[in-house]
Amino acid sequence: ALSIASTKPVKSYSSDIVTTYPLAGLNDRFTTETPIPGTSEEVIITWFISPEQFYCQKLSSKFEMSKMMTLIQSTYCGRESIISSIDVGSPGLAKYKVDGVLYRAEVKDITNPSSFVVQFLDYGNLEIMEKNSLWDIEKRFMDLPKQAIVCSLDGIKSTNSEWARGDEGVDKFF
Repeated sequence: ALSIASTKPVKSYSSDIVTTYPLAGLNDRFTTETPIPGTSEEVIITWFISPEQFYCQKLSSKFEMSKMMTLIQSTYCGRESIISSIDVGSPGLAKYKVDGVLYRAEVKDITNPSSFVVQFLDYGNLEIMEKNSLWDIEKRFMDLPKQAIVCSLDGIKSTNSEWARGDEGVDKFF
């Protein structure tokens, strides 16, 4: 574990009111909402690996998710990337390279002292990130459970050890 220990609160300014929000600590974790067997839910696929592993978001959480994402962007606009402590499982925010937007993330692996594998918890995808693309997360942004739900198609298995990719594999369907 890398540690520069600090979970001091961050001040947020709105007009003349100063609000202080505590940061998540090294051992804080995002919650996971487990789907109830036998129920149905409208979803959207957010990340696809194979028919045996893909990620979905419930459409019923769309408004709450959008509201939280807007608040994260406005709260962290102009804020320097500061990670006080990093360990596998650490919560935080990571800047997605493709769109430059901050998303909730969890450290999955530490590849070296300045590089980490993170999973974007509301979408399911993994990225290798440099330390300057990670931010401490305010605890209030951990209230909403992880939105990416790992899924698989029941009874569907690859005839080989893994699914073929590209135009002749599973990619042709997406």
